[in-house]
Amino acid sequence: PPRSTQGVSSAASDVYKRQIWSVRLETRRTKDAKILQSKLENGVPETYVELPGIVAPGMIASVMSCAGSWHGSIALMDKAVLARPPLMMLEKMLDFTAVDVLAPNEKCSVHSEIVSLDEPNFATVKMEMTIGGHEKDDEESNSTSGNKNRSNYTSKKTVCARAIMRFKKIGAVRSIS
Repeated sequence: PPRSTQGVSSAASDVYKRQIWSVRLETRRTKDAKILQSKLENGVPETYVELPGIVAPGMIASVMSCAGSWHGSIALMDKAVLARPPLMMLEKMLDFTAVDVLAPNEKCSVHSEIVSLDEPNFATVKMEMTIGGHEKDDEESNSTSGNKNRSNYTSKKTVCARAIMRFKKIGAVRSIS
């Protein structure tokens, strides 16, 4: 629950509002069991723009790191037949390439695939962030206001970024809530 910001300066209040935002990735297994898809339905907020209308590549890498860490955890859980996934952290970013820009609040998804699983503690994950390829929202398409971006109007996917990251197990199990 948000705490009161009464009596707090405007700048401090803005900082607090930024801190309560979370990535809110929704991850699902795909038909190909080796690939997971993480969707970011609300996109990345305007707070994280580098230039007007362009999300900072560092934030894109952070979203991809979250998706990759989760996939590495799921892969280690499956391999070791654990009840819950282990806690993992980014050990090394082997490659990151920003291919296209991502607009604030633009729907996007991250497809991740395990490149190698070095039991019991390491997972290397290859990821691709795409924009578009989402179903058109008729209500939003008919609207003349609101954020009109390419993901609302196209069924074609555009690659935004690619990455290969290595994750290390740092804890026994994740807290799942």
